Amino acid sequence: MEKFLTPVIISSNSPFRFARDHHFVSLGSCFADSMGRKLVENKWATVLNPYGTLFHPFAIFDLLKKKSGLDEALFLEHDERIYHYRLPKVFSAKSRIDFEKNWQMEKDRVLDALSKPNSVLILTLGSSLLYTIDQNWVANCHQQPSRLFEKSLTPIEDMLSSWTDLFAGGTGREFPEQESIASLGRSHGKVRSFARRVFSSV
Repeated sequence: MEKFLTPVIISSNSPFRFARDHHFVSLGSCFADSMGRKLVENKWATVLNPYGTLFHPFAIFDLLKKKSGLDEALFLEHDERIYHYRLPKVFSAKSRIDFEKNWQMEKDRVLDALSKPNSVLILTLGSSLLYTIDQNWVANCHQQPSRLFEKSLTPIEDMLSSWTDLFAGGTGREFPEQESIASLGRSHGKVRSFARRVFSSV
């Protein structure tokens, strides 16, 4: 009987070998949820999509910036709950204070996990389709009227710049203490080449 699966053969010489002292952070699309759940089920230390499912690279990368905050103009109150246009619908609270407290707690948890020596970041990108409201990009429209938003496809170069700023020694320098990230910075051209292939498939 034919098997409906794609076998993946991993070489015994692969440089990506994990031990029980590795810490995982899985962010992004539904695929990040699936992989993260497998890690959790097998007792790996994992921070699993703490903000909810995200698809666009801008939304995912923004949450990894140490100095990023919540844009005041993008808060929304709907059905007696507080939401934010740059976070998924599942991330909500009864009050603005609770919302900001929960957001900061999850952000600290992500950055703490990534600061560990053996941290592994899993990112899965879901879409280059971007919605904006008043010229501000959003991660979720929160069931608001479609007339409020403009829809566009994000150029590969824009997504690529966002990637390299975050990981390859751009203005952010978000993870200078991480040896793996520092090595990416020294191979800027290779990172851009790899990222271009990634974003071409988004």
